[in-house]
Amino acid sequence: MKYIVNLVNKRGMNKVKFVEATDIKSAQSKVEAKYPEWQVSRITPDEEQLDYYSLVKDLRRYDK
Repeated sequence: MKYIVNLVNKRGMNKVKFVEATDIKSAQSKVEAKYPEWQVSRITPDEEQLDYYSLVKDLRRYDK
């Protein structure tokens, strides 16, 4: 299952990552291992938000 993970660093910068995991706990542990200096602020499996963030990511890629 895909999860959206919102991350925040000490300077207040935000980052959104997609994670493939079996449950929320494993998604959190994967992200914390990959980005140890970032704090997990939210994790959601919501399909509508997955579609939204995928669209935004694609738009940013083509905007450059």
